[in-house]
Amino acid sequence: RAMQQDLIKSQVEISILENRLVLLEQRKASLNLIRESFGKEVDSAYDDYYEWQYLKNPLGNGNVLLAYDGERAVGQIASVPCAYKVRGEYVIASMTMNLSVSSPYRGKGIMGELLSRIHKANQSLFYVAIPNSESLKVHLRKGYYSVSLAFMIRPVMLSNYFYDRQVAKGFLKPFDFI
Repeated sequence: RAMQQDLIKSQVEISILENRLVLLEQRKASLNLIRESFGKEVDSAYDDYYEWQYLKNPLGNGNVLLAYDGERAVGQIASVPCAYKVRGEYVIASMTMNLSVSSPYRGKGIMGELLSRIHKANQSLFYVAIPNSESLKVHLRKGYYSVSLAFMIRPVMLSNYFYDRQVAKGFLKPFDFI
């Protein structure tokens, strides 16, 4: 484990990016890491969504941390401010998201280091995360724990979102109100 930490310190540099000043190359590196980790079809892999998510948040700008091996971005984590009602009062917290590490760099402690650094950068009252199966253990080691929440969803009639509703109802009707 100590050898892994030395590897991180000697080969990988973590950079904190305040999105107001992010260089185009850094934004591209961030988007490429998202595409590599989560696929090209996810919303967060595109510049417009990046802009909306990190720069146009009504509660303030988000933060993106990138881990570099030389000139190559090999890992990232981001956070955005969000408001939660706690005991009748709204509090601002940070939601961590888009935690990703390039395949050849996984298992070297970069993910845990990124989580530690985002906590120091934000200093929020509390953090919220929706980790995937690959990052769940790291989140738990960094002090996150599962909570039971009431989760509500409003059903949507998918067939209403198509120009030709009659055709859409034919194949989407079974999915309406799910």
